[in-house]
Amino acid sequence: MPVAPTVDVNSSLPTGRRRVWAAPVVRSHGMLVLTPDQLVLSADHGPPRPEVRAAAELGDDLDELFGSLATSIDLKSVRKAALDLLRNAVTVAYAGPSGPARVRVEFETAEAADAFFTKLWRRMGQECSLRPYRGDGWTLAAAPLGLLAAVLLVTAVLALTVRSFDEYAHDRPTGAVSVPAAGQLGSPGDAAMSPLERWLGWMDWRVICGLGGAAAAGTQVWLYRRLTAPPRALVVVRGA
Repeated sequence: MPVAPTVDVNSSLPTGRRRVWAAPVVRSHGMLVLTPDQLVLSADHGPPRPEVRAAAELGDDLDELFGSLATSIDLKSVRKAALDLLRNAVTVAYAGPSGPARVRVEFETAEAADAFFTKLWRRMGQECSLRPYRGDGWTLAAAPLGLLAAVLLVTAVLALTVRSFDEYAHDRPTGAVSVPAAGQLGSPGDAAMSPLERWLGWMDWRVICGLGGAAAAGTQVWLYRRLTAPPRALVVVRGA
């Protein structure tokens, strides 16, 4: 994960030097150059010629080197930079000549994406800060805990209801004068059953408890994963 911009991960190198990434490490562009005040992306794709990369690293004029089709971004105009940790991509939102614009840079490896994001963040200036990337614990746990409570409540109500039906069935008269020996469904005592008992009477309270326990366990796994899941993106914004 990228480190804070106040920590230089390679302090042996001068901070004002140009940083160059090129294909195949960069998948979306042929080459990109990060200077102390500018980000320049070439319009072509595929690995650049060695002499072009050397010229970019040595300080040649990037407009002449890349041509008019290159994208040049003043780092002071960058409003937000987001690192997609799953896709190894960095999206840069900035104020362009004709309004808000954005560019997406995709990398081959997570290490290259992290290095670019960290150096870009450092050169954007101290007024840029990292947004919180982990939500509040109660907010993350609200949905799983709500579902867990509902599962436990439904399981308890169904199990107790079906259990009471089983106990009442032993005491139900089957041969009284006022109660037919064969109910409407063709079994003794069916006419004495309530509609709820006819609907739930076929259930077994032990099966209900087992299914409820399995559902509760699954909900707890969901809760654990939500609370321990790593961030999917890191976002740096200006003036936050």
